[in-house]
Amino acid sequence: MDTVHIVFDLGGTKMRVAAAHNGHLEEIHKIPAPQTPREGLSELVRLAHEAAGGRKIRAVVGGVPGIVSEGILHWLPHLSHWNGLNLKAALEQELGAVVRV
Repeated sequence: MDTVHIVFDLGGTKMRVAAAHNGHLEEIHKIPAPQTPREGLSELVRLAHEAAGGRKIRAVVGGVPGIVSEGILHWLPHLSHWNGLNLKAALEQELGAVVRV
């Protein structure tokens, strides 16, 4: 089965998600940044599957605007409701892939 890597950028105003395949970044899926962790996780998972286009997700890597330690969001000044979320563990559970934040 064909596999892809998912990359994401969670910013204060927008979230961007794309698949990387064979060394190339594919279409970037962009939405306004969700303000709650529940909505954000749901949208990130949805966009990851959309970007993967039915291919198996091998790994996920992404960035957030703040301090992260071992996948736990500790200080996101523009998304303070996300503080304390273990984004790494949540995404690994939802996507079944290795995650680095």
